[in-house]
Amino acid sequence: MDEGYRYGDTFVRAGDRRLMKPGRWLNDVCISFAIDYFQIEDEEVLHSISTTGDEQGSSKIYFMTPSSVQMVLFFESSDVEQVLLIPNGCAEHEKEYIFVPINDGVFAMQANAGSHWALLVYSIRDGSAYMFDSIASKPLQDLATNVANILHKAVGNIRHGASSVVSEINVDASQPYVTQTNSSDCGVYVIEAMRHIAVHGMSEINGFEHMTPSYIKNRRDFWFDKMERKLVKKK
Repeated sequence: MDEGYRYGDTFVRAGDRRLMKPGRWLNDVCISFAIDYFQIEDEEVLHSISTTGDEQGSSKIYFMTPSSVQMVLFFESSDVEQVLLIPNGCAEHEKEYIFVPINDGVFAMQANAGSHWALLVYSIRDGSAYMFDSIASKPLQDLATNVANILHKAVGNIRHGASSVVSEINVDASQPYVTQTNSSDCGVYVIEAMRHIAVHGMSEINGFEHMTPSYIKNRRDFWFDKMERKLVKKK
């Protein structure tokens, strides 16, 4: 039996942890575990995203999980507002960004589908959207644009009323970023990009030079260890 445990909102099994080993493509669970870790234990992230500068404040960022991204694409706009955005604080003015991990299997309507991850960052304050993609995939950029406009319309409805006119936006994929050197590390790049932007803010979105292949390998080890330790602690 593949023993597992619950951490935050994520149920993790041994097979999910093994995906953190080199050469493996990360699934939805791996991405969701990292998001939960950011919001539960990562003190640097917690302090950086807090509206009060400590762990007691509410978060300036809504981290969407991969399963939530599927909901965005297949829900009605009103459902996106009521089920995802409003309960996660996007109606409050201190919320600044939505982080959206997307992959090219989102239309499969099943968990863990797809072969490539990228990060979409939507700014609630000014309605802009940015994409960070380690292989610059055009199909995924088109998907990100679709998701960004759904969120843009839903946020506009929340902030200005359902009768407001919301213009379409484009996703800016021109920001300096890093290029992966294999076919499996895209998910790790997404996790680390989320953390980097959460800690340093969008003013330093060109500061990804530290995300070298050796750094990404070390971070795989870090995340595997975190997932493993949670299992040991559970036992």
